[in-house]
Order: sequence, then structure tokens, then C-alpha cells
Amino acid sequence: ALREACEETALPPNKVQLLGQLPIQTSKSGMSVRPIVALIAPGLVLVPEVGEISRIFWADLESLVNQPTVEYAVEYKMQEQTATILTPSWQVDGETVWGLTGRVIANLLETGFDRQLEWYYRVENKR
Repeated sequence: ALREACEETALPPNKVQLLGQLPIQTSKSGMSVRPIVALIAPGLVLVPEVGEISRIFWADLESLVNQPTVEYAVEYKMQEQTATILTPSWQVDGETVWGLTGRVIANLLETGFDRQLEWYYRVENKR
């Protein structure tokens, strides 16, 4: 995790205080991901690796604990049909946080802050 964070954001490994890990999550491509929880100093400058990350933004932990999620609609094309998937999300610094990142954050909030969130993916019925 430290190597990956250094490669993708120029995060110096010696500036990280590791706290622990969360349960493994599986991405939509089937890849297993082990989220690592760590602290870094406020104001530490991170630089996105342009081939991997388009933008780095910060989410205030207190806001994530207290902010309600909003339902986000994602359209998927499957052959000749389009399906709309509904899922919880957060709005953070002009970005919509959902999917694997959202599931990891929801798990962190449940584990560390006793915030219970129903995380779902539901197909919207078209009429």
C-alpha cells in the first residue's frame, strides 16, 4: 500500500502512520482490494500520477460521518440495452464518491465510527 501510494501520489512512506486494515473488497472487475487505514499530516503536498489519477481531493472525515448519502444513478450499456444502477454516494469537493471507494468509506465509517450505512446496487426499473 505504501509503495502504491508513493507511485500514484508521491506520498513519502516515512510520512505515514499506519493504523490498520479493513476487510477485503472486490472490485467490479473481480480484483481483491485490501484497504489500508493510515494518518498523514495535514498540508502534506501530494502529486497525482497523471497516468493513474486525474485529481486528488480531500474529504473531511467529520462530514462523511454526518453527511447523508445521496442516491447516484449510473448508466451501463449491455449489448443493445441500457440499465440504470442506483447506489449511495457522497458529494465531496464537486466529485461524486461511489462504487468501490464508497464501499470502502462506508466500511471505515461502520468500523471506526459506528455509522451504519446500507450499501446497495439496485437496477432501476424502466417503465
